Amino acid sequence: RYEGLGRITRGQLLSPAIGPAAAWQGLSVQGQGVDVEVEGRQDAGSVWQPVAGLQTVAAGQPLDLSGVEAGKYPYLRLRARLQGAEARLGEWALDFTPRPSLGLAQARLDSAGRVMVVVRNLGVVTTGARLRLEQGERRTRVRELSLAPLQRGEARTVQVDSLAAPPPGR
Repeated sequence: RYEGLGRITRGQLLSPAIGPAAAWQGLSVQGQGVDVEVEGRQDAGSVWQPVAGLQTVAAGQPLDLSGVEAGKYPYLRLRARLQGAEARLGEWALDFTPRPSLGLAQARLDSAGRVMVVVRNLGVVTTGARLRLEQGERRTRVRELSLAPLQRGEARTVQVDSLAAPPPGR
């Protein structure tokens, strides 16, 4: 007769990669019998390792991540270690400022009144990107365009035809 594994009293849970970030802010963990370690990696080919200088955080204790350099660790992941028969992870949240997904450069108005903008994919978005042109302090929407898919690092010049001139005094 198969007795089964018996009572399991320890386990681990790994989050997916989180980021890329422009700045890391904080971590909160809810549960019981759980400790969370923050791991980082410097690029897609490197190994995940604990972020130096950060303590393992227990449930209910917030962790300030503002000292983690997003330039050094653009991606983080969380490793929860659960111990005890009643251990549970209720919730974990990592707050951060994401890196921009698109970069705009060389916006100019040509002699025919068309706006020419160079759009570059900074490596986060490949499909579904939209370009919105806004005007003035009120950020009045002038045009919004869907962009064709861009490969990571690809730049493309986008042309916006026939923009209405702003009313005088704006």
